Amino acid sequence: MKKIIPAVMVLAAFCISAVSSSLAAETLKIGIFDIQRIMAESRTVKGYREKLANDLEPKKKAFFAKREIANQLGEKLKKDGPSMSASDRRAAEDRLSSAMQEIKIMNEDINLDFQRINKELTQQAVDGIFKAVRDIASKENYTVIFEKNQAGVAYSKGSIDITEKVIKAYDSR
Repeated sequence: MKKIIPAVMVLAAFCISAVSSSLAAETLKIGIFDIQRIMAESRTVKGYREKLANDLEPKKKAFFAKREIANQLGEKLKKDGPSMSASDRRAAEDRLSSAMQEIKIMNEDINLDFQRINKELTQQAVDGIFKAVRDIASKENYTVIFEKNQAGVAYSKGSIDITEKVIKAYDSR
């Protein structure tokens, strides 16, 4: 990652110098946007997060129900275990062990689904955001637009920050 930032800076400087020298008569128009801010504030991204939560809700409910059953089995075994016959106690321990294994598997499934769905939705959001940036660049004749965090922008005037425009364009889709 540390090697990428200097490379991006050099590439950006090269692009700016190449564009400015070849288009000396054209006004250089630069913009920046903050993708992290867009991901935090965009209504569309918030909708993706809600979709993620809704997609996982049935599995979470089943997980919590199974966990409650396991807790009840554990409490029953703790309470009645000493008075149970050895075979009944062993059967109860096996049911509890089986329930705990199912809970572990369900939890892993939920986590894998979360990661998969989150990755898909994040990629969908990033694709949409960059399309909105390209549309703004085209409509408003920007020469170059940088992503604030990836380009290593140490300082910029607020007047070149187009993040709010990008949020509006992205959410209007």
